[in-house]
Amino acid sequence: MIRSTAELNTRWQAALAAEKQGDFRFAEASYRAILQVAPKHPAALRRLAGIGRRYGDQQAARTLLERAINADASYGPARLDLADILQSDGEINRAAGLYAEGLALGPGAPPQLSNYAACLLKLGRFSDALKLTDQHMATGALSANVAAYRAQALWELGEDDQALALLDPGQFVFTRKPSAPNGYASIQAFNQDLVAAFEAHPTLTETWDPAQRAARGGRVTENLLGEGVPVPPVIEAFRALITEAVSQISAELATVSGHPFLGRRAKSPLEIITWANLMPGQGVQAAHIHNLGWMSGVYYPKVPATVSIGDADHAGWLGFGKPGYGIPSVRPPLTRFLAPEAGLLVCFPSYLWHWTEPFQGDEERVSVAFDVA
Repeated sequence: MIRSTAELNTRWQAALAAEKQGDFRFAEASYRAILQVAPKHPAALRRLAGIGRRYGDQQAARTLLERAINADASYGPARLDLADILQSDGEINRAAGLYAEGLALGPGAPPQLSNYAACLLKLGRFSDALKLTDQHMATGALSANVAAYRAQALWELGEDDQALALLDPGQFVFTRKPSAPNGYASIQAFNQDLVAAFEAHPTLTETWDPAQRAARGGRVTENLLGEGVPVPPVIEAFRALITEAVSQISAELATVSGHPFLGRRAKSPLEIITWANLMPGQGVQAAHIHNLGWMSGVYYPKVPATVSIGDADHAGWLGFGKPGYGIPSVRPPLTRFLAPEAGLLVCFPSYLWHWTEPFQGDEERVSVAFDVA
């Protein structure tokens, strides 16, 4: 039982430290103990709501955030967190109001500025969304999401030159046909071993949170280069293949100060996250971007016969340019389609919208996606 203000402050600091270290159960118990003696503690209500969201209890989080707002109308972070939940639940108008109120009370964190920009795009408030991306950029934070939202706002406002300088798929999609890595007689032999490694990977699953993945159907792995996961030689060979391709493409890029892609380069040594997607017919990747990367890409070790280069319907193809996440296209987007081929590597800015089209048949299209920070 907390008996004094000093004990409450000590428990509060311990809860924050535990949450930072990933001990969410201890943090939750501490926030609840604080709320027993200070039931209108807005920050404790908000932190407890955040843990609820982590465990997937959106409704409980909403209730706690409403309590925090009622307890202290000047506490902006609770409004911003509630706005994030409302937007994910499709309550866009109320979310926009809470974002505006929360940001009027304080500067807001870059992720919330990004989320508000997405909300404004969904409402067709393109000028306001553009201003918000300026505000985000002024923080110095890097975000593929914000670059995508900015490009979309510019496109919808008819600022074609500025928009195309960011999102032109004819300029920013790069293709390569890599040679077989060292130790392999042919790219076909490498591809066969790569698919076998995916099939045997300990993280391969048919179950995942669709809010965290663009894949709809099929099977996926976690990070193939993640800590605690064995990395077989064929995956190491794939890491080397990515490294060489990214280095070659980077050397060919112009340098444009302030540009979210051309104004940056990959970290050295490369920081790579990569995961496999084994997708049957009718399985798709919904339109998305890769917020954690600078350059992203995909390699195809196996493509079904029903996915072909000459298909006018683009069945199973990779598409670029159509926004996702519920953001509408008022103007027709500038799109580009690429037919997957076994041995094809495709790279692009992480902020460029992309998706896949469904195809017929039970044979899987196997791809391995990656992000380079």
